[in-house]
Amino acid sequence: MRTCVIAAFVLVLAATAAGQVTVTGTTPTNNAAGVSLTTTLSMTFSAALDTTALFQNGENLLTNLPQPSSYHWSTDSRTFYADVVLQPNTVYFLLMMYVTPAAGGFTAVPYVFYFTTAASFPSNLYTVSGTITPGTTGINPANAMIVLLGSPFQGNPQDMFTGAISDGSGNFVIPYVPAGKWYPLAAKDVQGDGYIDPSGGDGIGYGDSVTVTTGNVNGLTVQLMTFLPKKYMDVRDPVLSYAAANLPSNRELRTVISWAVDSIARSSEWIFLYTVPGTPGVSPIRADQFGIYPDPYSNWDWIGTPRVITDLLSAALPDSVIARTERSGGAAFRTEPPPDPQAQMDVYLRGGDLTMSEFYWILPDASKNYWGVNYQWRINVTQDSSYSIKQKLFVADWTTGEILTFTGVKEKQTEQVPSQYSLGQNYPNPFNPSTTISFGLPFRSQVRLEVYNLLGQRVASLVNEERNAGTYEVTWSPSLPSGVYLYRLEATGNEGQKFSQVRKMALLK
Repeated sequence: MRTCVIAAFVLVLAATAAGQVTVTGTTPTNNAAGVSLTTTLSMTFSAALDTTALFQNGENLLTNLPQPSSYHWSTDSRTFYADVVLQPNTVYFLLMMYVTPAAGGFTAVPYVFYFTTAASFPSNLYTVSGTITPGTTGINPANAMIVLLGSPFQGNPQDMFTGAISDGSGNFVIPYVPAGKWYPLAAKDVQGDGYIDPSGGDGIGYGDSVTVTTGNVNGLTVQLMTFLPKKYMDVRDPVLSYAAANLPSNRELRTVISWAVDSIARSSEWIFLYTVPGTPGVSPIRADQFGIYPDPYSNWDWIGTPRVITDLLSAALPDSVIARTERSGGAAFRTEPPPDPQAQMDVYLRGGDLTMSEFYWILPDASKNYWGVNYQWRINVTQDSSYSIKQKLFVADWTTGEILTFTGVKEKQTEQVPSQYSLGQNYPNPFNPSTTISFGLPFRSQVRLEVYNLLGQRVASLVNEERNAGTYEVTWSPSLPSGVYLYRLEATGNEGQKFSQVRKMALLK
């Protein structure tokens, strides 16, 4: 979960970077009928892609296709192949959200195509057409994205059925829509970074439901909007009231979390995590631009371990905490040049029991609650997975907001040169939400550090580059299911030295 919850789904399809890397062909072709039930799907791009990045449903594409039995790339890294077994008389769609060029950088490449295994597309499917307008945002609606949802939008889209990309004037036509009640949702990635963040200037629009009966629907208008991020005091009391009205009286607040916190302590999303004795799991309440509502779509089961927060009203405000961290080096960290061209800046805030967090090792007293602030430069591996290459941690007093401890900046490399190759055990282990992996290089080497599940499928590529001799640390913050994962280091020295080692780690949620 990052920046804004919208970042995790189809609305990252904006086309501001169109023309840099594009889809040049697909198999089946768009609108193909009579597709074989056993087929190989392919997508060819105008340039080579980074094949170490995940290429699958829910990461950089959304589709109603079944899970492929196998997939592979062409030798020139321009064509992706997936072997699938399809159902008869079914309409399929694939929405390509983004890809990562092999030459570096991050390029959004929206593309959508449709096909069916029936001899022809059913006659009882219709179109929904209209226009996306800029409203008062000044955003150009060209190449914006619009989707139809099966239920009202509340920060996470559910039952998404189909969608389209607008033309240069913001006009769109959504094809193959069955009869029913649908809810439109549009977005434009103004920044071109693959994330939709209305608090950062990106546009989003959602409107009244559309009812399709026995014919096409025309003239739908969806207006783009932007939102200002919220301060903690904008949401604290409304969240407490919402919890009182919607959760049992024996509810227990465990943790307060926020991402993408700016220099005056505003954020586009605040999460208050509750548990209810006798009830399994967690009852998260989200406060963002769309209101205050339960967030049942994320796995927060790991949060049941932290102590109960009984004194939230007497806790220091994040405003004062962030003001102090900014004066104590946070502001300088924000404004320094990125340590890597692909790195993105993020500030993560967490309040309560921090013993199961990246702050655990600098806590003055593990029996107390604190505010923790993590300034980090991170590199995205997938939409939900990233690792830190440079960070600074602060721990503040829970009630006064005074900074108690903080780390120095953790660079990608320390000064010490090890005498031999090594791969350290990750810490903490088990972990959630993040863990740190260390490794040592006695020579300048080509390094690959990758994470696999127990089926042998790669789920993350943390390092894939040449590095100088030295000792390194990589922080990994995945959004993956609980379980045991393997991480493997492969290193080849410039004079032919080789090293490979695998270790296990456990993610608990």
